[in-house]
Amino acid sequence: MELVIDPARLTPPAAGEESTWARQIKKLLTLIVDGGVSVSCPQELRDLKYAQWFEEQESIDLLRYFEEFAGRVGNEAGMLAGDALLEQSAVEPAYIYEGLSPEDRSRFVEHLAEAGLAKEDGAAHAGLLTHAESWADESNPIRVDAEIHMREAPGGEWVDLPVDQSALLAYLPRSLDADGVLASCCEYPCQLIENVEFGVRAFGVKVGKEIGSGDFELGPNLVESLNQMNYRRDRRYAQRCLRTMALIAAGRGHEVDGHEERSGSGPENPPAKYNGKTVMRAYLANRTPDANRLFWVRSDPPVFLNVTGHEGVADLTVGPGSR
Repeated sequence: MELVIDPARLTPPAAGEESTWARQIKKLLTLIVDGGVSVSCPQELRDLKYAQWFEEQESIDLLRYFEEFAGRVGNEAGMLAGDALLEQSAVEPAYIYEGLSPEDRSRFVEHLAEAGLAKEDGAAHAGLLTHAESWADESNPIRVDAEIHMREAPGGEWVDLPVDQSALLAYLPRSLDADGVLASCCEYPCQLIENVEFGVRAFGVKVGKEIGSGDFELGPNLVESLNQMNYRRDRRYAQRCLRTMALIAAGRGHEVDGHEERSGSGPENPPAKYNGKTVMRAYLANRTPDANRLFWVRSDPPVFLNVTGHEGVADLTVGPGSR
């Protein structure tokens, strides 16, 4: 997952806003460390903000947070775009951040064009983390235009593009805080299912709850079952699965369509148990006879066991450290 950060977000916080700034930085570090999100900003603009921090900020703790975060910000706007020569880069609405010179604002617009190209090439892109004051109006997403003058071919040779392939038009969502970035990440459920723990936490934004890593557990064979059901290529089921898991982790399991799993095929059989707790069967599609199932344990915290087709059964394998 890719993300561009506005240099305005790297500015030292104003007096009285330090605690809010620190909370946001901690959330962003979670995006990078736990979520594997690649954050980028041009090196020259990061260097300007480094200098500003050392001139203006006296708090050692805040400076430590800034250095930890900024040290994880890279230069590349997208992993899939490859080398390209872009010209006449422009964004709408206009980028008007007053903390940069006109030349540096143009450099950042060029960086956004590179991000737009990466998105058009197929990168999962969460857009831009920014400030509202950096833009001429509140339009969202940001429109990015550029002319692709040349691109590097697979053999390393630079080639001109045909006229019908030389215009770049892309749209990047903009977020004003870490929760907004998480919401943008949720537009890529197949990528999130590859890191299901982070995916559940990201979908917490969609269900209105900040979900931490201690709010749920993953059964030892959950990831294998997701792979077997090919959720990395099934956007509909990946999205429904992550949202259902987020609802359960948020304490709203009673809202999930499903019922207790039985220990046998008859209705008289007692509920299935996992470490002494009741196992639940959740439906991952409404009013669909062959809907996939998510099996989970009604415990504190809930445990997500496995996903199956409609005739599948719960995987009651107990993992090490399970409670």
